Amino acid sequence: MDFYEIFSFIKIAAQIIIAFGLVILFHELGHFIMAKKHGVEVPEFAFGMGPELFGFDFRGTRYKLCLFPIGGYIKMVGEDDDGEDAEAAGVPRTANFRYKTPLQKISIIFAGPFMNLILAVLLFGSVYMIWGIPREMPDTGGNLSNSAVAAFVDPRKPAGKAGLKKDDIILSVNGSAVTDPRNAETLLMNSTENPVRVIARRGGKEVTLKIALNVKLEKRGKIGAGLDNPVAVSQGEYTKGLPVGFVTEGMPADKAGIKKGDIILALDGDPVESRQGMIKYIESKLGSDVKIDVLRGDERVEFTMIPEKHRWNDAGVILMNPSPRLVADVKEGSIAAQAGFRSGDVILDFGGAQFMGDKYSLAASRMAFLVYRGGEVVSLAASGTAGKDIGVVLESVSQRVNPVSAVWLGAKQSAVSVVMILDGIVGLIRMKVSADDVAGPVGIIQYAGVFARQGFSDLVHFFGVISVCLGVINLFPFPALDGSRIVFHTWEAIIRRPLDSRREGLIHTVGFAILISLILVVTYRDIRIIIGL
Repeated sequence: MDFYEIFSFIKIAAQIIIAFGLVILFHELGHFIMAKKHGVEVPEFAFGMGPELFGFDFRGTRYKLCLFPIGGYIKMVGEDDDGEDAEAAGVPRTANFRYKTPLQKISIIFAGPFMNLILAVLLFGSVYMIWGIPREMPDTGGNLSNSAVAAFVDPRKPAGKAGLKKDDIILSVNGSAVTDPRNAETLLMNSTENPVRVIARRGGKEVTLKIALNVKLEKRGKIGAGLDNPVAVSQGEYTKGLPVGFVTEGMPADKAGIKKGDIILALDGDPVESRQGMIKYIESKLGSDVKIDVLRGDERVEFTMIPEKHRWNDAGVILMNPSPRLVADVKEGSIAAQAGFRSGDVILDFGGAQFMGDKYSLAASRMAFLVYRGGEVVSLAASGTAGKDIGVVLESVSQRVNPVSAVWLGAKQSAVSVVMILDGIVGLIRMKVSADDVAGPVGIIQYAGVFARQGFSDLVHFFGVISVCLGVINLFPFPALDGSRIVFHTWEAIIRRPLDSRREGLIHTVGFAILISLILVVTYRDIRIIIGL
């Protein structure tokens, strides 16, 4: 490991530690601000854990920086006892958390998770204001490159462990040439060979990888037909249909004769309403006949099939088409000008690969570019010294927004994150999401490292999601979490008397022990995943 690698590792580690600390500090800051507002005495506000490095006293609170910068905490008078110790020490009841009204207690506790949501809005908003939001893609007349770009590679799953990297281009799987991203996903998901041999292009060079896929068995009924968004149709009683985007070879839909482009109108005579509705219905019909009415061209066709359990392979990679790039200008006499590039061209791919910067340098001495121009797709060849700028100015892939718009978009993204987290939790409870997809502290640090290497903006966005996650999970009514304390104080308001502090403390202690046990189990599994056991 050279000096640059060591420096890079230290920088990324510092960014992750500070980010974690910020997320937890904001949580505690919420409790602190509301406690002060209601007159509760707060003897300590710490950033970090462990021994104090230095600090200062201000208005009755000791503000301190601790040795380990992993979060923080506040200490409120009367929070963890029955309030009598504080009274014995001369603290008046008006400054004691124990003797505040239930509504005041709830507001103090709720402020922690709420501040996590505020932080998420600020983090997402800062990304949109500093780095920008994705610019609307240039018009390509529906034409896209067929290259399969690795848009995201999960470091905990087979593709990441085998060495596949973000922006790699998948060329073939087990010797079968890849024709587009969906074809690549199908080859990986349905491969009977394991490990699979994948050839990818990275930086102009081909690399060969052996990926040992995770084999999974879907427990609910599947027919192997990918569905697109509903479209309007005019077929008697049917006004809506679901287009078939792809059909998985060997699955019931394929065996029955359904084809890509068919439009599904009804299931067992009932009109389809949505993709999710059809998926749920098919899942419920495992092992039973299902009649599917389909519109093929102008002809109505009926198929009968039996949904079955689906065996599939999980590689842990998301594949996409390269992002089209608009040529804003071509420098006179440049490599690009000699190759025939024009202002207004849309580059669909750069030698099959994706490029997200503003100026492009040749990855090899001779390269082919797929270009959309005036309603048709053409291929342009550029030659020159590898590494030399070809002389095109590309329109930026993002555009910055003003502070007000950034905050609004940050709030919308936070709301989306809340829904996604709740959906994931419900999926875990209903066993639709695998526990293998849940990461503990070690797994989160691993993901943070991946996003940090991709760029600081990706890391900031990731910790926006983490902040939302901390806020949402803390509101669950499980002992030791803020949500359970809110429940207890709501009950206190109903019965109009304080709860037994010892019983409440015991419940929180048991809950905390359970949470720590779960964290240790998930951490142990995370470590096994990382070291490949």
